[in-house]
Amino acid sequence: MNAAELRAMRDLESRHFWFRARRNALGPWLARGLAESPPGPALELGVGSGGNLGLLRGLCGERTLLGLDSSALALELASEQGASFDALRADASRQPFLDASLAFVALLDVLEHLDDDCRALAELARCTLPGAMVVISVPAHPGLFSDHDRALGHRRRYAAGDLEARLARAGFEVLESRGFNSLLLPATALWRRLPHPAGIIRSDVRPLAAPLNWALGGILALEERLPAGIGRRWGLSRWVLARRES
Repeated sequence: MNAAELRAMRDLESRHFWFRARRNALGPWLARGLAESPPGPALELGVGSGGNLGLLRGLCGERTLLGLDSSALALELASEQGASFDALRADASRQPFLDASLAFVALLDVLEHLDDDCRALAELARCTLPGAMVVISVPAHPGLFSDHDRALGHRRRYAAGDLEARLARAGFEVLESRGFNSLLLPATALWRRLPHPAGIIRSDVRPLAAPLNWALGGILALEERLPAGIGRRWGLSRWVLARRES
C-alpha cells in the first residue's frame, strides 16, 4: 500500500464492521496463545497500520511486545495508535531475531501478501522457542480470488488444510483451526463473481453507510454465538492456533 492507502486503512480499521468483529473474535484466541506460551517476548509480525497492537498490548501483561513490518510508514502509523511496543523494520523472510528467542507470534492476514510464505514460516520456526504459540489468520477459498485480493496485494487465498500443512512442515503442531466470517460467505462469493466496471480494481474493504455497517457487524456478532460446528467450520478467513514443536 502507498502512504495514502495505509492512512485510509488505519482510519477505517477503527469503525469498519469486519475489523471490529475480527478483533472481538480474536481476543480469546490471542489470550489463550499468550497464556499457554513460555516466558518471553511476543511479536506481531506485520503490524500494518497498528490496529491490533492495542489488543495485544492489553493481553501481553509484563511481556515485551515487538512489532515488525517491512514498511517504515506502517511502523510510524502504528506507533501513533498509542500502544507501547518495540518497532522493528525487517522482512518476514529475514527476521532479525536470535534462534529460539520468541515466545508468541501473531501473523494476522500477513502470509497471503508474501511471495514465499513457506520461507516465512521456516524463519518463524527458527526464531520461536520450543512450546511457543502462534496465531495466524489468512483469507480462505482460492476460488474467491478476485479484484478484492489484487487491490490488497494478496498473492493467494488458502484452501482447506493448506495453512495447517505448511505449519506442520515448518515444525508446528496445529492445536485448533476455524473459519471466520461464515454467515456472509455465500453473499460475498456471489458479489465477487459479479462483473464490475472494466479497469476498476478495488477492495471490498471501504467505508460503508452506517446502517449497513451496523447490520453486517450484527451478523458477525451472531456468528460468534453459534455452536462452533455451525458457525466456524467454513468462512472467508481461516484461523490457526499452533505450537512450536520441541
